[in-house]
Amino acid sequence: MVRSAEPGDAAAIARLLDQLGYPASDDEVRARLGSLGADDLVLLADDDAGLAALHRVPLIAEGGALMRITALVVCADKRGRGVARALLDASEDTARRWECSLIEVSSGRRPERESAHSFYRAAGFTDTSQRSVRYWKPVVNATASTKPARSRSSPAG
Repeated sequence: MVRSAEPGDAAAIARLLDQLGYPASDDEVRARLGSLGADDLVLLADDDAGLAALHRVPLIAEGGALMRITALVVCADKRGRGVARALLDASEDTARRWECSLIEVSSGRRPERESAHSFYRAAGFTDTSQRSVRYWKPVVNATASTKPARSRSSPAG
């Protein structure tokens, strides 16, 4: 079972984000949840087994919208039990509800993420890194609450 996360889920979400390599305090997560808008959703699997963070992105040039999965993690001791598939299925349902024509997910090219990459390929995602390039530029003087959290090992998740 997958449901929408609520502010009371902040501690569970913080634990899951830490496993993904993005540590955050319960208060930081609670504030992040409070800043979500109509085009944002965090899904939480039963027993805090995993989460998917979703964002709807209008496509001005192409028309329509895409849904970006900004975080997808399953608790280490619950992997291999279909939790990621349930989260992805719920994410796809959300993409249809949001009338998105495409789902995008990114993941750092690091050895510890290879099982995630295999999962995405098996779920029908295509690695498009040969067709596009992703650039990052830090925003100077951005407040801590608006800057994206970074993994200890890489800026890309």
